[in-house]
Amino acid sequence: MKSLLPSNESQFLRFLELLGRKSLQDCDLKSIDILPQSTPSEILPQLALMFDIDITNLNEEEARKLLSNAILMHKNAGTPKVLKTALNAVFKEVEIKEWFAYAGTPFTFRVKVSEPTKSFDKRTLALLDYLIEEYKNVRSVLEAVELEVTSENQSFNASVSVGGEILSVLPYQTTQASNVNSSFIGVGIFVCEITKQHLNTQEAS
Repeated sequence: MKSLLPSNESQFLRFLELLGRKSLQDCDLKSIDILPQSTPSEILPQLALMFDIDITNLNEEEARKLLSNAILMHKNAGTPKVLKTALNAVFKEVEIKEWFAYAGTPFTFRVKVSEPTKSFDKRTLALLDYLIEEYKNVRSVLEAVELEVTSENQSFNASVSVGGEILSVLPYQTTQASNVNSSFIGVGIFVCEITKQHLNTQEAS
């Protein structure tokens, strides 16, 4: 194992490093897990101390969520995003409105939290107040907090209406017939009369 001490460090510290190196050389360091989401619960207080995050009043799930964002929260401390991230560790839905969004007093803000799975008891209200004071901007003043309790209902109601018509197809029938036939009857009469005058009586004798 390579030394991590500077080249000008004292011999005493080098001796201590050598002792520590020998004690760790047979240890499986791959099994050490300090990730907030997977580390044993006993390690969480040490992680909180290392990240300078107070998890005193948080349960295990809430503490893991908060510690998972510790670096981001320190980097962007005092911003609405960090405050929302901290509140999301405890409450499912969080909305932060700054004064210019609702024409309020300068440097004030409002917080709305929604929670469908837990009630707002004494613990959660105290935790809400602590997180807001801990992670808000120093100059910002909390004007109002809106609490919303939602209920997720998994039941469904439905109704169906069925309508229709029955059509019967009968054999073809003639319902109306018209005969268009032109017939003509003609009658003609021809009358001829012959009249002879000036008879010759001599020829007759």
